[in-house]
Amino acid sequence: MRSAVSKCMSVLAPPSLARFANDGYAVIPGILPAAEIDVACAAAAELFSADRSARAGVRDPVLRSESLKAVAALPVVRELAEAILGESPKLVRSILFDKNPQANWDVAWHQDITIAVKARHDVPGFGPWSTKAGVTSVQPPAAVLERMLTIRLHLDACPADNGPLLVVPGSHRNGVLAVESIDPAACDRASVACIAQAGNAVLMRPLTLHASKKSANVAHRRVLHLDFAADPLPSPLEWFYAL
Repeated sequence: MRSAVSKCMSVLAPPSLARFANDGYAVIPGILPAAEIDVACAAAAELFSADRSARAGVRDPVLRSESLKAVAALPVVRELAEAILGESPKLVRSILFDKNPQANWDVAWHQDITIAVKARHDVPGFGPWSTKAGVTSVQPPAAVLERMLTIRLHLDACPADNGPLLVVPGSHRNGVLAVESIDPAACDRASVACIAQAGNAVLMRPLTLHASKKSANVAHRRVLHLDFAADPLPSPLEWFYAL
């Protein structure tokens, strides 16, 4: 794993960090070795088998699988998060996606603008509130989202025909956008596809406009989606979990 960490540090040298700051996304090759991919794929199969209703995604897989929790805690993954967010970021949300012929979907252009918390407390700047799968969610101030990072660990190859993540470079620098102001046609024209091999990591700021199309491929497209935060929430608010 030391070589992977060294490679991560090399890839995220100052010029790469500057590009990430400007673009709001990056594709980092060779983060997960084959052995860890196999462990994650086996854990993913167990989770989807245990919950037949979760055809497309499993929420909070790191709380349900010790194997996936260990993958999320790998030094190379934490090194990526620290390179962007600084010392000791916390994992605050996770989702396991599997786009496949039986569960295939489009995702419209959007930003990730809600977070999961333990309980509702009316703190200025936080709202509106909602509940997702029994978990309290809220839209925080933009400053909170700007101090977060998404790391998507690819467990399968994701070529152009397998529903890759589409991003609009630089869109995170426009702050939180009103939904009605997002122009899908303009996003399509400006978009870049995050083509990835198994073991690659796709880094993204939550405010980066992103979408995906249905896969035209018969293969799985499994992704372990991890959200990291640099800071605790203002008291009495707390992250739903912070690992």
